[in-house]
Amino acid sequence: MGSLAKLTVLATTLVLSVQATTASSESIQLQVFVPVGSAHDTFPGQAHFVEHLKFLSESNHSYNEFEAIPGGSYNGWTSWLRSGYTFRFPEESLEQALRVAASLPEPLSLTDAEFKREKSVVKQEIWQGTRSNPDTIHYEEFEAKFYQDTIFAHLRAGQEEAVEAITPEIAKEWHKTHYEKNAML
Repeated sequence: MGSLAKLTVLATTLVLSVQATTASSESIQLQVFVPVGSAHDTFPGQAHFVEHLKFLSESNHSYNEFEAIPGGSYNGWTSWLRSGYTFRFPEESLEQALRVAASLPEPLSLTDAEFKREKSVVKQEIWQGTRSNPDTIHYEEFEAKFYQDTIFAHLRAGQEEAVEAITPEIAKEWHKTHYEKNAML
């Protein structure tokens, strides 16, 4: 049986994709898209880093609440032109999941320790994804030359040195600019 999905486009450009995996499924997947990706980076890796920061904040009650849902999970990703957030959960937890999705535009609130820890995680992810795999290294080199002098010339995940230069203030301002409610898909 195929996926049952509903895509809703609101006047605010907020796009929610809600789907059950089968007609008899008791779980739901919700996706939210933010129309900003690594092509919009001021520092290569900024979109990717902010995507991570949205999930980590210990002071973000919405995510803490979502993590407590038995069977609930979430993940994020960053492409050239958008960032996406996927939430999977039992159907009876739809209201909680919608609260979490609705919290994406809320300001980043994190401690210095959280920020530093996640910066290390993102830099390690960049290294694993781009420096440890020969196929990826060659592909990234090809893309850099092919897209030379364009907004697509840097690695989607970012550059370790650029991520290191991002301060909490820079991340918060970038998030405030790009994650406003009327800009989300």
